[in-house]
Order: sequence, then C-alpha cells, then structure tokens
Amino acid sequence: MAMQALRDGASGGILKFILFGILALAAGGLVFTDVGGFFRGGVSGSNVAKVAGNDVPLVSFDRMLRRNLRQLGLTPQQAYQFGFTREILNNEIRRRLLIQSAMDAGIMVDKEHVVEQIQTIIAPAIQNGMTAEEALLNILRNQGMSEQELIHTIASERALTFLSGALQSGAKSPSPYVVRDLYAHENETRNISYITFPHKDFEDVEEPDEAKLLELYTATKETFASPETRDLTLITLNTDAIADTLAISEENLRSNYENNISLYTTPASRTIEQAIFQSENEAQQAYDAIENDANFKEATKGGDYFPPKSFERGSILEELQEPVFSAESEDALPPVKTPLGWNVVNITTIDDENVKSFDSVKASIREEMVQNMLIDEIYTLVDEADEFFITGGSLEDAQSVFNFETKSFEDINAYGQTPEKETPLQDALGDDAQDTLQDAFTLETGETTAFFEDNSGKFTAVHVDSITHKTYTPFGDVKDDLKQRFIADQKAAKNKAQVTELRESGKSLEEIAKENGKSVQSKTSISRKDGAPAPFAQNTVSTLFGATINETILIDTKNGIALARIDKASLPERTDDAELERITQETQKDLQQEVFTLYLKEKQNQYGASVNESLLKRTYGQESETF
Repeated sequence: MAMQALRDGASGGILKFILFGILALAAGGLVFTDVGGFFRGGVSGSNVAKVAGNDVPLVSFDRMLRRNLRQLGLTPQQAYQFGFTREILNNEIRRRLLIQSAMDAGIMVDKEHVVEQIQTIIAPAIQNGMTAEEALLNILRNQGMSEQELIHTIASERALTFLSGALQSGAKSPSPYVVRDLYAHENETRNISYITFPHKDFEDVEEPDEAKLLELYTATKETFASPETRDLTLITLNTDAIADTLAISEENLRSNYENNISLYTTPASRTIEQAIFQSENEAQQAYDAIENDANFKEATKGGDYFPPKSFERGSILEELQEPVFSAESEDALPPVKTPLGWNVVNITTIDDENVKSFDSVKASIREEMVQNMLIDEIYTLVDEADEFFITGGSLEDAQSVFNFETKSFEDINAYGQTPEKETPLQDALGDDAQDTLQDAFTLETGETTAFFEDNSGKFTAVHVDSITHKTYTPFGDVKDDLKQRFIADQKAAKNKAQVTELRESGKSLEEIAKENGKSVQSKTSISRKDGAPAPFAQNTVSTLFGATINETILIDTKNGIALARIDKASLPERTDDAELERITQETQKDLQQEVFTLYLKEKQNQYGASVNESLLKRTYGQESETF
C-alpha cells in the first residue's frame, strides 16, 4: 500500500524532479539539453564536477544517481553505457547554475509556498488512507532524504520556476510582420509543367553475370537477413506472502509512538476575530462598547474587521501571542499595539493541546511499521534474487529457492515482435517492455536481467532461455530477385542520365516533349503543407519549392523521373487568424528556448562548470562497481 501510494504520488512535479533529476520549468516546459556541449572536462580528484566554484563530490553524486536508477531498474554501469549517467550529471549542473543565478537575483521562496507544495505532493497518498505525517515520512524514507533536504529541494525548484518566468517574459512575442511572412512561406503554392520518363521504357540494359550478382548480394545482404530471436521467460516475484511473516512487539510500537509524539500532538490553538484601528483612542472606544455587551462586529465598524480564524501560537502576531494564549476564557481583550496598528481581539474558541493516546493510534503505527518493514524485506528479497542469478544460479534452481511465477515468450526479436508480428512482451509489461527487451538482448543464454518494479508494483526480470542467431537467405535462393534488382537499377541509372542530358540541352519543355513523343502535363496549387502530389515522390517538396520561376528541374516519381518547370509561385491573399496564432505561439516558444539556451551558456561562462570525465569513466565505465 505504501509503495503504491508513493508510486501514485510520483506523478507530482517535485517527485519527478527528485527521482529523475530532470528540471522541468513549470511556466514554459523548457527541456534542457547539452546544447553546444557546455559541460566538458577540467576537474580532477574525487569530484565529478565543479559548478560555480563548488565541488560536486563523487559520493553525493553517486547517492543521487543510485536513488534515480533504483526507480528505473538500471545499474550504474548500464546507465553510463546508455548515456543516462552523464545526462543526470548535466541536469544537476544546470540546476546548480540556475540556483546560483536565482540566489544572485535575490529570488527567495517563503515558507508558505513550500508548505503548499508539500501538501500537493502528499495529497495522493492521503487519499489512499494515510495521514499527512505518514505520507511525508514515507516519501522521505523512499527518497533517502531528510526533511530539510526535501524543503531545500522544493524551495530551489520554486525559485527556478520564478526565474524561468522572468526569462520567458523577456522573450517578447514575434513581430506580426515576421509571423505573416512565416504564414506566407508555409502557404505558398506553385504551378508546374512536367514530362514523365518511366524507368521501364529502357529495355536495352546489361544482363548481370554471376560475379556482379554476388557483388550485389554482398552489398545488400542485410535485406535477406532473418533477425536474431530469443526465447524468454518473464519472472515475477511473489511478495504478497511476506507481510504475513512480519511481527512487531508492543514495546517497539510504544517506542515508535514516544519517539514521534509530535506527530500525534495537536498544538493549542485559539479562534479569534479581530479589528485593527490606527489610533489607540478608537480601539479603546470599540473595546469599551464590547465590554458593555455590544456586538463585536458592530462595535468595530470604524476599524478593519477580520472574521473568526484559528491560530496556533507561532502563527499569530508576536505582540498578540501572550495575551491571546494566556487568556483563560472566551472574551474580548483590551487593545494591543502591533506593527499593523491597535488590535482589538475577541477570543471565540479555546482549544488546548491534545495528544492522541497510544491505544488510539497503535493500529496505524503498526500498519506503518509493517509497511516500512515490508519495503525493506521486499528489496532484500529482490537483492537476493539478483545476486542468485548474477552468481550463475539457474532458473530451475531458483524455483526451489524463491517464490515466483513465470511466463514464456518464444521467437521474440529485438523489436519485441514474434514472426506473426505480435508483441506479447508489450502486452505483459506495457511501458517497461522496450527497456527490458534492450537488457535481454545484451545477455547470453541462461542469463537473467536485474529485477525491476513494473507499473503494477510487481518485481520482474527476464531470463534468456535460448538464442536463435541471425541467418541469411542463401545466395542461390535470391539470385532471381537480385537479377531483377540489378536490371531495375541499370534502367533507373540510364533514365536519369538521359533526362539530365535533356535538361542541359537548353530546349524548352514543349520541344523535348515533341521530340520524344510525350505530352506536357501540369499540376496547380501545389503547397508545402499538402506535400508533393502524385506521381511525384513525397520527398520532392523541397526540390519543388527550392527552384526559381521558369527553372527546369529533375523530380523523382514513383516509377521514374520527371522533367519539370516551375511556371508560377503564389502567396496567399488572405490570412487565417487561427493559423497566425499557432505560428505566433510556436515562434515564441522557439524564442524562449533560444533565450534560455543563451542564458544558460552565459551563466556557465560566468560561474564556471566542468566535468571530471576520467573519474566518471573509471567509476561507472568498468564492469565492477566502485561503490
């Protein structure tokens, strides 16, 4: 339950930030990439990077890296191989550069913003039956963070969000003239005249001998390959029975209660209504009227009235704390001078500190401790299963040691397909299928991937039962196909040479058509958005719109070549408001990305940022792990 709640909560912005190290700026959704290769070598020793004069120690980076990779089911070595380790480090560097910039700009985040964000994070878990305190503790425990680290992370993210808003506000909307020019470019149309020259018209081509066919076979051999396939077994650990084995003593329950008594304590509070006056005389007159049984709201009409609200001692003005919380009855208090003026306060409700009894919360403490122990036990079991297979344990032996379910998949290729083009692994694992498949295709027969937590909360691995290596259709079986391909290639080459010669002859399209017994055809209103019309190939749009008026060009068709002339180019006479708005938004987004990229580059130059590539390689590029 706790793990599922955390997984649900991970859809919140801050947890994504913590888990994956990707800084998503809320106001604009800018994606950070290592544009221009900002972060390069220049650090030595035991630090993986230096940012704004501050070291990024290997130990702290490794802890953050492994916390992220645990969620993805990757080892540090796999992450390094895929480039993910470097991207996590790059994101950390960007984050530190921007935090330093935000600090220099005086951007600070107050306590209320942090509290509000934490409430948003834990809300999904609370809906699943946890208390707010339990949800927060689970998040901290799952992330391996202290409460102060979480607060600092949230404050940093909010500061960066404010910074991004300021950066984006500097990217003004593009000029309407530029937008209209882009609209005109997108909606330009062209009229052309053309003559088609099919490849099949060439009959007199060279017949290939055995040597030439064999040469063509060698050059195109991969087109005759049957891909490597694997028989795989999906292993799913059964962790449901672990909870039944966990027991917690009464002594441990009480110790947990006493060590966390603040979680079960509701501080004293007072509900007050108040009015603020600018002069002591006015405040005293209002208070005197209240003492003579006048209605509080009516008596304080001359001041600024604030309706009843509950306050704890630390959340009320310092000058009001002692008189309000020392009052023994619900009543009005004499005027008190505060920075806001003269306050007249009426205490409407007194709630003393309340501590929930041990017996009333014992069940929830037990549930939380069981869940925490369960998480530890599950990960211990997962580690043991991983170790078993890494040290050479077979699938058959594992079945006598661990409680798991299996499902077999036969003839799976690297794309997850069977010979019938079905994708059973995708059906079984959903979004996890592709990464799992990638791992499975790096293993040999009898090896097993590391266990990972899938979208359903189950821990799963894939075992390679057997490998059918890639094979090639023999030369003799495809000789006829090769001959037809060779002849088709010869016809296409001769056709292109002939049409090129006609184009360079200087004759008009009409003259060429007459001399070759062909007719001149035409197409009108060809647009970039609609693409090239038949019979032209779809990749010819750039050729059609890159030519000048009256220029004669060669264009590929489905089965030949066309000699075409650009007769007319037309720009739209009217504009579409919706299209103009779309172009405006897209152009502004491009401008914002450009502004951010330039800003990040400037901050890198200002503060300095470099990476210890050799240390990364020594630590994560080897087969054995350093930590």
